[in-house]
Amino acid sequence: MRTIIFRCLILVLVTGGLDAARAGDGGSAYSLLGIGDLRYWPNARSAGMGFTGIALPAQNTLNASAPATWARIGQTRLEAGALYEGFNTSDGISSRYLARVDFNGATLSLPIAPSRGIVVAAGLVPYSRINFDTYNAATYTGPTDTLSYSIHYKGSGGISRAFLGTSWAPASTLSFGFSFNYLFGSRDQSRELVPHTSGFTGNIEEESNSVSGVTYTLGALFTGSPSLGSVLRPLSLGFFVTSRGRLNTRNQTIYTFGPSLSATELDTTSLPTGDLVVPFTYGVGMAYQVSDRYVLAADYVAEPWQSSEFNGAHFQGVRDGYRIGIGAERLALRELGAPWREHLSLRLGAYYHSTYIQVGGVGIVEYGITGGITLPLYTDPRFGSESSLTLALEYAHRAPASGSLIKDSIWRCTASFVIGELWFVRSEED
Repeated sequence: MRTIIFRCLILVLVTGGLDAARAGDGGSAYSLLGIGDLRYWPNARSAGMGFTGIALPAQNTLNASAPATWARIGQTRLEAGALYEGFNTSDGISSRYLARVDFNGATLSLPIAPSRGIVVAAGLVPYSRINFDTYNAATYTGPTDTLSYSIHYKGSGGISRAFLGTSWAPASTLSFGFSFNYLFGSRDQSRELVPHTSGFTGNIEEESNSVSGVTYTLGALFTGSPSLGSVLRPLSLGFFVTSRGRLNTRNQTIYTFGPSLSATELDTTSLPTGDLVVPFTYGVGMAYQVSDRYVLAADYVAEPWQSSEFNGAHFQGVRDGYRIGIGAERLALRELGAPWREHLSLRLGAYYHSTYIQVGGVGIVEYGITGGITLPLYTDPRFGSESSLTLALEYAHRAPASGSLIKDSIWRCTASFVIGELWFVRSEED
């Protein structure tokens, strides 16, 4: 708890003057709080539609957050993605742009019995990311002397989610899904005090915290029934809930002090039996098929992080968060003779994210607009093979709900490559 409070105080100090502080290597200074930047990335299609998709049954993409949507996947599909993320960080006086490229997950879906909606899926996707490199200058005045110094804060790592699950459709209008999620990763952070006067000695505090544990996700999807009438027939409703998880943690802190900070170790502390409790998460969504080619969608996802714990104490510096997104899509035509531009899927969206981070009681919010496109790359009807490239572009703004803390203008570009083939199909004998 003291460490989390200390980080909150650090962030307040750092945001006091960006000309003396710099967030480094493409990351946001806000990622030093909690377990870093939470990643909500169902798939690249969702990213282009304001991160919606809980109620969107899909044949060509896999929504890693909502397993009930897998039931209509008719091909074996392998999908892998990357994320470019650039931050323009400003305190209103000066600013700096930093960027990075991250692996954004890979998934595999296997339709075992498509007529029953039985699809087995597995994947590895990001859960949170930590990446900051920040300096801050300060002065300590004592009764007999004054010390000017700089503090260098660095952090890296994050948590990943490996999942394995399945879907099932007992009826053409209803499907269910379940996934087993294994969370694992590390949070590595350091703080180095560098005196400006040679007569004083600095120190380094390095903290490493590895975590691992299990959560479970359940989902359901209802697509419009003919009995509902022409107005409600195109409506789909979906939800998912992910269980609360208790992650085992292993913490180690190394304190280094001496003339040669790289060679003198003062003390090492370790706590092999800690835990991190992540809260349950739930989401609800709706989608409306306006016509054969146009779809509207809206999602709400809740993140009640005030119930989280770290090593038996309330997780300081976090609050309950939520995300609201809306999106629209123009689907591609499947006819081979159609113009090339008609084979493109186009998307637009927007979202508002009340993040789980708060500094000094002030919540941090993020809102953005998104757009996306899917480009067909290869199709072979003889073998049911096809591949495509999906791109999503996002511009977002992250800032405190009130006050004068750091503001981030964020560019994100998601690229996802999909390969699909027909498996488990009995060939006709000659």
